[in-house]
Amino acid sequence: MDSGKLVVVDDDSAPRPLGKYDAAVESVLTAVQRSRGQAERAVLHPIFVFSKFDQVDANTLRRANLDSTPPAARKKGPREAFAKALLDPNLPKTMAKVRARERRGLEFATPSYFFSWVRTDETASSRREKVRLRRSGPVGWEPDYSSDEYVAFLECIWDIGSHMKV
Repeated sequence: MDSGKLVVVDDDSAPRPLGKYDAAVESVLTAVQRSRGQAERAVLHPIFVFSKFDQVDANTLRRANLDSTPPAARKKGPREAFAKALLDPNLPKTMAKVRARERRGLEFATPSYFFSWVRTDETASSRREKVRLRRSGPVGWEPDYSSDEYVAFLECIWDIGSHMKV
């Protein structure tokens, strides 16, 4: 999900930038659910990755009563609440589908949420932002990015894979 497109809208009739995306994702989830309807009980693990989280409009976070940074990956409850505050108004159909409990067929596991960002430094108005670097090891530099989020994401994928029945 491109976090730069997230909004908080007070009026339900206002157009949402992610409206078409929301309908498309909900449609795909419905199709997958129907295709698995006759199969044995299956679980789908929804994973939401908020890409470009550094580009979320500060007013959007403020209007949603959220801090500028998400809770740490190990704080599951606060992290889920943080993500829901952004997803519910932007992807209402998708979130309703993920939360729905079906009696047969495909079941959705509790979603996992990850926030990806790259720190930048502002430059002169005519130039693009510059990626901030941080020291990496004794002699190197790397972009200042959400490495802990990537590690948590990989651990999540590993955990899902380790519980799969082949």
